[in-house]
Amino acid sequence: MFMGSTRSSLSSGASWHPGMLATVLLSLVMVTGCRGCGSGKKHKAKKKSAKVVQKKPGKPIKDIIASSTPKGKLKSLTMKLPSAEEVREVAPEVATARDLILKNDKESLAAGRTQLVEFVKTHETDADAHYWIGRSHMSDAGLAPAIAAYKLAIQHDETFVGARQWGSMAMHKEGQCADAMVHLSMVMDARPDDLEPVYNRAICKMAVDDWGTAFADLKRYCEKHVEPFCAEIEKAEQMHSRATGERRVPTEEEKAAYQKRKEAGELSPRRAKMQKAIHGE
Repeated sequence: MFMGSTRSSLSSGASWHPGMLATVLLSLVMVTGCRGCGSGKKHKAKKKSAKVVQKKPGKPIKDIIASSTPKGKLKSLTMKLPSAEEVREVAPEVATARDLILKNDKESLAAGRTQLVEFVKTHETDADAHYWIGRSHMSDAGLAPAIAAYKLAIQHDETFVGARQWGSMAMHKEGQCADAMVHLSMVMDARPDDLEPVYNRAICKMAVDDWGTAFADLKRYCEKHVEPFCAEIEKAEQMHSRATGERRVPTEEEKAAYQKRKEAGELSPRRAKMQKAIHGE
Protein backbone atom coordinates (compact mmCIF):
# COMPACT_ATOMS: atom_id res chain seq x y z
CA MET A 1 0.00 0.00 0.00
CA PHE A 2 2.91 2.25 0.15
CA MET A 3 4.88 3.59 -2.75
CA GLY A 4 2.09 5.28 -4.60
CA SER A 5 -0.39 2.71 -5.83
CA THR A 6 1.44 -0.40 -4.65
CA ARG A 7 0.50 -2.27 -1.50
CA SER A 8 2.33 -1.57 1.71
CA SER A 9 3.63 -3.93 4.31
CA LEU A 10 0.72 -3.33 6.57
CA SER A 11 -1.39 -5.16 4.09
CA SER A 12 1.12 -7.49 2.55
CA GLY A 13 3.66 -8.10 5.25
CA ALA A 14 3.37 -6.27 8.54
CA SER A 15 -0.22 -7.24 9.15
CA TRP A 16 -2.71 -9.63 7.56
CA HIS A 17 -2.53 -10.92 4.03
CA PRO A 18 -5.80 -9.75 2.40
CA GLY A 19 -6.78 -13.34 1.71
CA MET A 20 -6.63 -14.07 5.45
CA LEU A 21 -8.59 -11.02 6.56
CA ALA A 22 -12.04 -12.48 5.85
CA THR A 23 -11.21 -15.38 8.18
CA VAL A 24 -9.32 -13.44 10.83
CA LEU A 25 -11.69 -10.46 10.94
CA LEU A 26 -14.67 -12.37 12.30
CA SER A 27 -12.54 -14.28 14.79
CA LEU A 28 -11.09 -11.04 16.11
CA VAL A 29 -14.41 -9.32 16.70
CA MET A 30 -15.71 -12.35 18.57
CA VAL A 31 -12.64 -12.35 20.80
CA THR A 32 -13.22 -8.65 21.44
CA GLY A 33 -16.74 -9.29 22.60
CA CYS A 34 -15.87 -12.27 24.78
CA ARG A 35 -12.98 -10.63 26.62
CA GLY A 36 -13.57 -10.91 30.36
CA CYS A 37 -16.90 -12.74 29.99
CA GLY A 38 -15.72 -15.18 32.69
CA SER A 39 -17.14 -18.37 31.25
CA GLY A 40 -13.93 -20.22 32.08
CA LYS A 41 -14.43 -22.47 29.07
CA LYS A 42 -11.82 -22.73 26.39
CA HIS A 43 -13.13 -22.46 22.86
CA LYS A 44 -11.57 -24.60 20.18
CA ALA A 45 -10.95 -22.90 16.85
CA LYS A 46 -12.03 -24.84 13.79
CA LYS A 47 -9.11 -26.18 11.83
CA LYS A 48 -9.92 -24.72 8.41
CA SER A 49 -6.34 -24.50 7.22
CA ALA A 50 -2.78 -24.40 8.49
CA LYS A 51 -2.85 -20.60 8.29
CA VAL A 52 -5.70 -20.15 10.80
CA VAL A 53 -4.26 -19.14 14.16
CA GLN A 54 -5.61 -20.92 17.23
CA LYS A 55 -6.89 -18.15 19.53
CA LYS A 56 -7.71 -18.23 23.23
CA PRO A 57 -10.58 -16.13 24.65
CA GLY A 58 -9.37 -12.86 26.11
CA LYS A 59 -6.13 -12.70 24.13
CA PRO A 60 -5.32 -9.05 23.24
CA ILE A 61 -6.13 -8.19 19.65
CA LYS A 62 -2.66 -6.77 19.05
CA ASP A 63 -1.20 -10.17 19.97
CA ILE A 64 -3.56 -11.95 17.62
CA ILE A 65 -2.61 -9.56 14.84
CA ALA A 66 1.07 -10.21 15.47
CA SER A 67 0.57 -13.98 15.48
CA SER A 68 -1.48 -13.77 12.29
CA THR A 69 1.22 -11.91 10.37
CA PRO A 70 2.47 -13.64 7.21
CA LYS A 71 6.24 -13.75 7.33
CA GLY A 72 8.79 -12.91 4.67
CA LYS A 73 6.75 -10.34 2.75
CA LEU A 74 8.65 -7.12 3.46
CA LYS A 75 11.48 -7.88 1.07
CA SER A 76 9.12 -8.18 -1.90
CA LEU A 77 7.93 -4.60 -1.45
CA THR A 78 11.06 -3.11 -2.96
CA MET A 79 10.47 -5.11 -6.14
CA LYS A 80 7.19 -3.34 -7.00
CA LEU A 81 6.76 -0.83 -9.82
CA PRO A 82 8.71 2.42 -9.36
CA SER A 83 7.12 4.79 -6.89
CA ALA A 84 7.26 8.56 -6.76
CA GLU A 85 10.17 8.31 -4.33
CA GLU A 86 12.16 6.18 -6.77
CA VAL A 87 12.03 8.81 -9.51
CA ARG A 88 12.62 11.92 -7.38
CA GLU A 89 15.44 14.16 -8.51
CA VAL A 90 18.27 13.56 -6.06
CA ALA A 91 21.99 14.22 -5.74
CA PRO A 92 24.17 12.01 -8.00
CA GLU A 93 25.66 10.25 -4.97
CA VAL A 94 22.18 9.44 -3.66
CA ALA A 95 21.03 8.24 -7.08
CA THR A 96 23.95 5.80 -7.29
CA ALA A 97 23.21 4.41 -3.83
CA ARG A 98 19.48 4.27 -4.58
CA ASP A 99 20.07 2.11 -7.65
CA LEU A 100 22.08 -0.30 -5.55
CA ILE A 101 19.41 -0.47 -2.84
CA LEU A 102 16.68 -1.15 -5.40
CA LYS A 103 18.52 -4.30 -6.46
CA ASN A 104 17.44 -5.60 -3.08
CA ASP A 105 20.15 -8.19 -2.54
CA LYS A 106 22.22 -8.29 0.63
CA GLU A 107 25.46 -7.06 -0.92
CA SER A 108 23.84 -4.21 -2.86
CA LEU A 109 21.84 -3.06 0.16
CA ALA A 110 24.99 -2.94 2.29
CA ALA A 111 26.98 -1.15 -0.42
CA GLY A 112 24.28 1.46 -1.00
CA ARG A 113 23.88 2.06 2.72
CA THR A 114 27.63 2.51 3.20
CA GLN A 115 27.75 5.13 0.43
CA LEU A 116 24.84 7.05 1.95
CA VAL A 117 26.27 6.95 5.47
CA GLU A 118 29.44 8.57 4.12
CA PHE A 119 27.40 11.06 2.10
CA VAL A 120 25.31 12.32 5.04
CA LYS A 121 28.47 13.07 7.02
CA THR A 122 28.83 16.16 4.80
CA HIS A 123 25.16 16.48 3.72
CA GLU A 124 23.30 15.80 6.94
CA THR A 125 20.17 17.70 5.87
CA ASP A 126 19.66 15.68 2.68
CA ALA A 127 16.22 14.09 3.25
CA ASP A 128 16.53 11.70 0.32
CA ALA A 129 19.78 10.26 1.64
CA HIS A 130 18.19 9.51 5.01
CA TYR A 131 15.12 8.07 3.29
CA TRP A 132 17.17 5.60 1.27
CA ILE A 133 19.17 4.62 4.34
CA GLY A 134 15.82 3.72 5.83
CA ARG A 135 14.85 1.73 2.76
CA SER A 136 18.14 -0.17 2.96
CA HIS A 137 17.17 -1.40 6.44
CA MET A 138 13.69 -2.68 5.55
CA SER A 139 14.82 -6.29 5.24
CA ASP A 140 16.49 -6.21 8.66
CA ALA A 141 15.11 -8.27 11.53
CA GLY A 142 14.76 -5.10 13.61
CA LEU A 143 13.51 -1.90 12.01
CA ALA A 144 14.68 0.65 14.60
CA PRO A 145 17.47 1.93 12.27
CA ALA A 146 14.95 2.31 9.46
CA ILE A 147 12.53 4.26 11.67
CA ALA A 148 15.34 6.56 12.83
CA ALA A 149 16.34 7.24 9.23
CA TYR A 150 12.77 7.99 8.12
CA LYS A 151 12.33 10.37 11.05
CA LEU A 152 15.45 12.26 9.96
CA ALA A 153 14.12 12.42 6.39
CA ILE A 154 10.84 13.88 7.66
CA GLN A 155 12.70 16.26 9.96
CA HIS A 156 14.56 17.72 6.97
CA ASP A 157 11.55 17.62 4.62
CA GLU A 158 8.14 17.56 6.30
CA THR A 159 6.41 17.25 2.91
CA PHE A 160 8.22 13.99 2.09
CA VAL A 161 5.16 11.72 1.81
CA GLY A 162 7.17 8.65 0.88
CA ALA A 163 9.18 8.86 4.09
CA ARG A 164 5.94 8.97 6.06
CA GLN A 165 4.53 6.00 4.16
CA TRP A 166 7.54 3.76 4.69
CA GLY A 167 8.07 5.14 8.17
CA SER A 168 4.55 4.17 9.22
CA MET A 169 5.12 0.72 7.74
CA ALA A 170 8.24 0.22 9.85
CA MET A 171 6.56 1.65 12.95
CA HIS A 172 3.64 -0.73 12.62
CA LYS A 173 5.97 -3.68 12.21
CA GLU A 174 7.72 -2.65 15.43
CA GLY A 175 4.45 -2.35 17.32
CA GLN A 176 4.38 1.47 17.24
CA CYS A 177 0.89 1.67 15.78
CA ALA A 178 -0.09 4.97 17.42
CA ASP A 179 2.91 6.70 15.82
CA ALA A 180 2.23 4.97 12.50
CA MET A 181 -1.32 6.35 12.39
CA VAL A 182 -0.10 9.93 12.73
CA HIS A 183 1.90 9.57 9.53
CA LEU A 184 -0.80 7.56 7.75
CA SER A 185 -3.32 10.34 8.35
CA MET A 186 -0.92 12.84 6.79
CA VAL A 187 -0.37 10.55 3.81
CA MET A 188 -4.15 10.30 3.36
CA ASP A 189 -4.41 14.10 3.40
CA ALA A 190 -1.59 14.45 0.86
CA ARG A 191 -2.90 11.71 -1.45
CA PRO A 192 -6.69 11.61 -1.02
CA ASP A 193 -7.19 9.44 -4.11
CA ASP A 194 -4.84 6.74 -2.84
CA LEU A 195 -6.88 4.24 -0.83
CA GLU A 196 -3.95 2.07 0.19
CA PRO A 197 -3.14 4.22 3.27
CA VAL A 198 -6.84 3.96 4.19
CA TYR A 199 -6.50 0.19 4.36
CA ASN A 200 -3.28 0.52 6.33
CA ARG A 201 -4.92 2.79 8.89
CA ALA A 202 -7.77 0.31 9.26
CA ILE A 203 -5.29 -2.39 10.24
CA CYS A 204 -3.69 -0.03 12.74
CA LYS A 205 -7.09 0.89 14.16
CA MET A 206 -7.82 -2.80 14.70
CA ALA A 207 -4.56 -3.10 16.60
CA VAL A 208 -5.63 -0.38 19.04
CA ASP A 209 -9.24 -1.62 19.29
CA ASP A 210 -10.75 1.34 17.42
CA TRP A 211 -13.12 -0.86 15.43
CA GLY A 212 -15.54 1.90 14.43
CA THR A 213 -12.89 3.73 12.41
CA ALA A 214 -11.44 0.43 11.18
CA PHE A 215 -14.76 -0.68 9.72
CA ALA A 216 -15.33 2.74 8.13
CA ASP A 217 -11.86 2.71 6.55
CA LEU A 218 -12.32 -0.83 5.21
CA LYS A 219 -15.66 0.13 3.67
CA ARG A 220 -14.08 3.14 2.02
CA TYR A 221 -11.28 0.96 0.66
CA CYS A 222 -13.75 -1.61 -0.67
CA GLU A 223 -15.61 1.05 -2.66
CA LYS A 224 -12.81 0.87 -5.23
CA HIS A 225 -11.18 -2.50 -4.46
CA VAL A 226 -12.68 -5.98 -4.47
CA GLU A 227 -11.05 -8.37 -2.02
CA PRO A 228 -12.32 -11.41 -0.05
CA PHE A 229 -12.79 -9.54 3.21
CA CYS A 230 -15.02 -6.86 1.65
CA ALA A 231 -18.07 -9.13 1.72
CA GLU A 232 -17.50 -9.84 5.43
CA ILE A 233 -17.24 -6.29 6.78
CA GLU A 234 -20.92 -5.64 7.41
CA LYS A 235 -21.40 -9.02 9.08
CA ALA A 236 -18.32 -8.51 11.24
CA GLU A 237 -19.53 -5.05 12.21
CA GLN A 238 -22.88 -6.47 13.33
CA MET A 239 -21.21 -9.22 15.34
CA HIS A 240 -18.87 -6.73 16.99
CA SER A 241 -21.76 -4.45 17.90
CA ARG A 242 -23.76 -7.29 19.49
CA ALA A 243 -20.73 -8.74 21.29
CA THR A 244 -19.62 -5.46 22.84
CA GLY A 245 -23.01 -3.89 23.40
CA GLU A 246 -21.86 -0.87 21.42
CA ARG A 247 -24.40 0.54 19.00
CA ARG A 248 -22.87 2.18 15.99
CA VAL A 249 -24.56 5.30 14.64
CA PRO A 250 -25.04 4.99 10.86
CA THR A 251 -23.63 7.74 8.67
CA GLU A 252 -25.94 9.93 6.61
CA GLU A 253 -24.77 8.12 3.47
CA GLU A 254 -25.59 4.74 5.03
CA LYS A 255 -29.02 5.97 6.10
CA ALA A 256 -29.79 7.21 2.58
CA ALA A 257 -28.58 3.96 1.01
CA TYR A 258 -30.67 1.91 3.45
CA GLN A 259 -33.80 3.94 2.77
CA LYS A 260 -33.29 3.59 -0.97
CA ARG A 261 -32.90 -0.19 -0.77
CA LYS A 262 -35.85 -0.44 1.60
CA GLU A 263 -38.15 1.50 -0.73
CA ALA A 264 -36.99 -0.59 -3.67
CA GLY A 265 -37.75 -3.81 -1.77
CA GLU A 266 -34.18 -5.03 -2.21
CA LEU A 267 -33.71 -6.22 1.37
CA SER A 268 -34.25 -9.87 2.23
CA PRO A 269 -36.25 -10.51 5.45
CA ARG A 270 -33.05 -11.42 7.32
CA ARG A 271 -31.15 -8.45 5.94
CA ALA A 272 -34.06 -6.13 6.67
CA LYS A 273 -34.10 -7.29 10.30
CA MET A 274 -30.36 -6.61 10.64
CA GLN A 275 -30.68 -3.20 9.04
CA LYS A 276 -33.60 -2.25 11.27
CA ALA A 277 -31.45 -3.02 14.29
CA ILE A 278 -28.74 -0.71 12.96
CA HIS A 279 -31.08 2.13 12.14
CA GLY A 280 -33.09 1.86 15.35
CA GLU A 281 -36.41 0.89 13.83
